[in-house]
Amino acid sequence: LLMGKGREAQFPQLGSYGGGVFSYRASPVITNNIIRECGTAGVTGFSGGGGICCHDGNVVIENNLIESSLAQSGGGIYAYQATVTARNNRIVGSRPNVEYTGTKRGGGICALYSTLMLENNVIEDNAGYNYGGGIYGYFSDIAIAGDTISANAVSMGGGGLCTERSELGAAGAVIVGNI
Repeated sequence: LLMGKGREAQFPQLGSYGGGVFSYRASPVITNNIIRECGTAGVTGFSGGGGICCHDGNVVIENNLIESSLAQSGGGIYAYQATVTARNNRIVGSRPNVEYTGTKRGGGICALYSTLMLENNVIEDNAGYNYGGGIYGYFSDIAIAGDTISANAVSMGGGGLCTERSELGAAGAVIVGNI
């Protein structure tokens, strides 16, 4: 999937969602794809899930390359009220628009009111966000096992991970070189 732009939706705020894949109240298995240069990030207007957006479903994401995505939040994956199992993915190089003054969270993955089960993913080189360069969670349950979260950069907090009002469990993860 190359250079998809997403669709306009109203959750949790009006914006463009799911540049590569948009899943709404569905339970897809998204596997063995290259999702590259998808999404939008303009000076005005919110966007979420440059690579993949999941809303209200049980989604499996495995063995994908999600690369160079554009979104104000959740550059690689944006989960809203969803259960997401992500294994063996590489999420790299997501960016928001530097001039955008609204919410910029979760370069690799942004989870709002969701459950994330992550295993053996590489989440790296996502930059330009305010919080959670690798992963951002808000009112979410997040479990990471064997993931590598590295070289992500944010302006305010949680270069690798940032959680607010969330549960986080980590085992065998490598979290290095984030700022």
